[in-house]
Amino acid sequence: MNKSYPLRIHIASLFLVLILLACGSISVLFYVKSKDMVITEMSKMVERVVSETAREIERLFGPPETLAALFSRSAIARADNLDDRLQGLPVLRESLRAAPDIASIYVGYDNGDFFMFRRLRNNVDRQILEAPTEAQWAVQSIDFQEDSPVSKLMLFYNNELEPLDKKQWETIYDPRKRGWYQQALGSDETVRDNPYVFFTDRKLGITFARSYIDGGVVAGVDIRLETLSDMMQQFKLTPNTKVVLFGDDGKIIAHEDTTQLIIEVDDGTSQIGRRQLDQLGDPVMAKLAKIISDKDLQGIYTNEFETQGVPWLTESGRLDLGEGAPIYFSMVMPILELTAEVRKIRNQTVLLTLAIILALIPITLRVARGISKPISQLADEANAVRRLDFSERNRIRSVIKEVDELSKAMKFMKLTISDFLSLIESLNREKNFNTLLQRIGTDVRQSSAADGVLICLIDDEARMLSPDVYCDKNICSRDLDLPNLSLDENLPITQAVKQNKRMRWDPVPGQADKLLKMIDAGDKQITIWCEPLEDRQNNSMGVIGLIFFDSDSTYESTELQDRLSFVNRLSGLAGVTLETKQLIQKQKDLFDAFIKLIAGAIDAKSPYTGGHCQRVPEIAKMLAQAACEETEGALADFELSDDQWEELHVAAWLHDCGKVTTPEFVVDKATKLETIYDRIHEIRMRFEVLKRDAEIDCWKSIAKGRSQNELLKSLEKKLTQLDDDFEFIARCNEGGEFLADELVERIHEIAGKTWVRTLDDRIGISWEEGQRKNRTTAVPAPAEEKLLSDRDEHLIARREIDHTAPDNPWGFKLDEPEHLYNRGEVHNLEVRRGTLSMEERFKINDHIVQTIKMLEGLPYPRHLRHVPEIAGGHHETLHGTGYPRKLNGDQMSVTAKMMVIADVFEALTASDRPYKKAKKLSDAVHIMGMMQKGGHFDPDLYRLFLTSGIYRKYGEHYLDPDQIDEVDISQYLEITASQTR
Repeated sequence: MNKSYPLRIHIASLFLVLILLACGSISVLFYVKSKDMVITEMSKMVERVVSETAREIERLFGPPETLAALFSRSAIARADNLDDRLQGLPVLRESLRAAPDIASIYVGYDNGDFFMFRRLRNNVDRQILEAPTEAQWAVQSIDFQEDSPVSKLMLFYNNELEPLDKKQWETIYDPRKRGWYQQALGSDETVRDNPYVFFTDRKLGITFARSYIDGGVVAGVDIRLETLSDMMQQFKLTPNTKVVLFGDDGKIIAHEDTTQLIIEVDDGTSQIGRRQLDQLGDPVMAKLAKIISDKDLQGIYTNEFETQGVPWLTESGRLDLGEGAPIYFSMVMPILELTAEVRKIRNQTVLLTLAIILALIPITLRVARGISKPISQLADEANAVRRLDFSERNRIRSVIKEVDELSKAMKFMKLTISDFLSLIESLNREKNFNTLLQRIGTDVRQSSAADGVLICLIDDEARMLSPDVYCDKNICSRDLDLPNLSLDENLPITQAVKQNKRMRWDPVPGQADKLLKMIDAGDKQITIWCEPLEDRQNNSMGVIGLIFFDSDSTYESTELQDRLSFVNRLSGLAGVTLETKQLIQKQKDLFDAFIKLIAGAIDAKSPYTGGHCQRVPEIAKMLAQAACEETEGALADFELSDDQWEELHVAAWLHDCGKVTTPEFVVDKATKLETIYDRIHEIRMRFEVLKRDAEIDCWKSIAKGRSQNELLKSLEKKLTQLDDDFEFIARCNEGGEFLADELVERIHEIAGKTWVRTLDDRIGISWEEGQRKNRTTAVPAPAEEKLLSDRDEHLIARREIDHTAPDNPWGFKLDEPEHLYNRGEVHNLEVRRGTLSMEERFKINDHIVQTIKMLEGLPYPRHLRHVPEIAGGHHETLHGTGYPRKLNGDQMSVTAKMMVIADVFEALTASDRPYKKAKKLSDAVHIMGMMQKGGHFDPDLYRLFLTSGIYRKYGEHYLDPDQIDEVDISQYLEITASQTR
């Protein structure tokens, strides 16, 4: 959930944020510019360092380059043995003393001879050569002489060149294979070799070499690069600055840590070489190596990068050293150290800003509170409106013009909304369409302060504008003696409808004289503002006329225009409300007509039950009305709202809608053997066949010479018996009387008689009947058949869809017969009471199951949600033996119990049932009394049914005169009295 804060907090926060943004922006700008200045200055300083480094290296390279050129022409270069070469040691010593950076001087000869004079700077140098402790100088010599083996010696001298020691030099060194030797032979100038690790002392250095003019002899001078590494320490601009010199191949030439210059080659030969930048184990140097690997470092290259979260600045470039292998300079500086002072100033600026903000907070809050207070009060007003609280409050004032105008607008808005909501509530509360029009007229007149209001509605079929309601300060009536106005008339009131916009009408004599007479404005000038009524599609439904007397001076006033605008909105609401009420009423009328259409179709489906669905609602409504009028007893508090009356009306008319699924031959079954037709005719023909067979047999016997008198007497007796048997079967078929056991036995006895079928009974029949016959083996003709039979083909199986599961969602508790239908002749004739078999009785009762399923599948509005319960309970009983749910009295509503009484009484008194005669009132009440003894009806409702005379009122309107007789209800009242004690 978003949290909100007072306006004063926002104003103060905005002011402080602006200060913070301004100061912050200045600080950031200062920091960025200062940082750029520092980096720019660092770049300039690096350029100076690069130049200084180049000069220092030139100074370092000058003496050895000159010495190499001089030494290549010295006597030592021309000497051909060790002794002659040793004669020049004093000169060599002085040369090295004059150039302290030079490590050694040597000569390589074309025959493989080699002579080197070198200084021993420290004990490390002495340990490398295994020299005496006092040794200051050393000679390393390889001397090839004719007729003698090669001499490889190491000679050691003190500072005065006095010999100290001599030993063999175990080496495979050949100067002719060295790079400095080969380069010098190919050049007329002094050459500078790439930095490399010296063979003897394994130090990193550079060789300057010059060949003797006669060829074959090359003089070389070595300098160690340790001095360059020492110089790198002096160029560090910050404590953690990293400075490095490197060559084209990325290998280090000079580094502040001299131990990092050399690395042992990992190839199993114990050789050593120069370390690459990315081999220092330093992620900064590794990043630098990656950055400069593809850059052309002819000038100064600047780059920023980040390693392990630390930003770095690198300045790299090539040293201008003339000829020879190029040398590159790179300085890597941590930006945080470079900008430390800048950041310190920035932090001080931030602290100063925060101090200013803290000092301004109280002042800002005070000013903000003064600005926001009226707005807060207006917010409280708005919240009051949101809560629909329109109580009067003190006028809110502000020195800010817009806030003051907002206060005025808020006050007017409250009044407008209050009036509008009152009108909406008033219009929505009214359900009757006629009184709704009068209420609209009254409310519009009050809200517009008009002297009168005339509402006219459109008659679309006649294209007329019909005056419907007139309201003024005294009356509001729909009884208007005003003529309709044709929409074709050129009057402002009709133009407002056709153009769908507000029109002003100043009636003059000759225009709507009856209207002017009814308004009775006397001598006052009448002005009518005609506001169209619109539906949801912006189609005109009519017009509201606002009638003002002598208001010409206020026509253009702001107040009047506001009122007209308000009425314009109200007219839209009124139009939609009218349309809604009309639509609701039309939908109700359509729904009512539709359910009556369904009920009429059900009644029309059977000529024997026609009118049942129409008569039951009348009885139910009469009983409900009587219950509402009761003032004492169990029903004293019973009453029905308009919605509940509608619910009962719908349920009563649809209580038998499930009969649309009941076959007509079951509903209309007048005899026991009737299906689509009455099969008694087929049985009569079998009796006729038996009678003909008896006559034929008789005459055949007479023709054979037997006694004619005896045969004729026997024939007459047989025919009489057959006639009597058929008459008995025919009476049983009618189903008018209860069938006793002895009569059932006689049916079985008659059924046992046989007749001879001589034709195939499986041709000329339907496919469905053929399938049922094929369940048994065909008997070829001629075949002896029983006179009455229950054959397998008479059984109609119950399909899966015809089964109702015990745990069905409707709560039905049904005792389903095994078969859907059993058309067996004996089975149907032995029905004890009425004409319906057990299967057909279940099918008849199934109509209420279908009714409940159909009704519960409909999307009812809330006030009709009990329709299925009311309509579906009219075959239930209070003792739980009814169907289809076997409910008891506590599970049924009062209106559902009313339906039970209404349905039974209508069925008993109906004169259109095929299986019984219509009962007189006394008989019907008597039967219902007997049913009441078994607890069939609600005792309070049944007593009300008797005492209110509903049975007689109904009979006078719907029964034949001969059905109406006197009824003694006292004995039945005693039954109900005993049940309610």
